[in-house]
This record gives sequence, structure tokens and C-alpha cells, in this order.
Amino acid sequence: MKFFDLVATFEKLSHLK
Repeated sequence: MKFFDLVATFEKLSHLK
């Protein structure tokens, strides 16, 4: 679950970029 959260955060950052 924590791993998934990390991936979600990374994806969000990518979208923000």
C-alpha cells in the first residue's frame, strides 16, 4: 500500500510538471 502511495505521488508530481 505504501508503495502504491509513493507511485501515486510520483505520478501527481509528473502531472504537475
